[in-house]
Amino acid sequence: METLGLISLNAPSSISNYQAVTIYGQLVFQQRAPVLSYENVSALQGPIIDYGNYSVVPSFDDILNNYRARNYSTTFNVQYVQWSPSTSTTNTQLTIKVVVNTGSQVIRYVPSFWKVFRWAWIQYIAGLLPFFYVMNKIKEFVFNNGLVRTVIKKSP
Repeated sequence: METLGLISLNAPSSISNYQAVTIYGQLVFQQRAPVLSYENVSALQGPIIDYGNYSVVPSFDDILNNYRARNYSTTFNVQYVQWSPSTSTTNTQLTIKVVVNTGSQVIRYVPSFWKVFRWAWIQYIAGLLPFFYVMNKIKEFVFNNGLVRTVIKKSP
């Protein structure tokens, strides 16, 4: 899956006094709708910028609008920014370093009927067999020890 993380950075007024900036943040997966088991999620595999459909490179606003219209996207949450002051007066390069943390993500998923059924019957059998065994032992104990008054009749 190709993804996009937008970093908005406010530069200090005297940016020439700094040689590097380090941006620390969290990349978070977002979905508008849950993933359905019977649905083809080829939208996850598509490129963010499709150069084949454009004769020129699309504008930044078009890229962002198309990306935000997807059902599955990511956002980059900036946690903090560290500016490193310049040690030399002749260095005019600014180095940008981005540290991305991708922690545990929650993905909502809706299974199909048959996937639910497959696990449901396993759980049903796993609970039903011990129940039948215990109930049979209780029935044997009650009737063998005469706890319930019983009358035995011969059928005609």
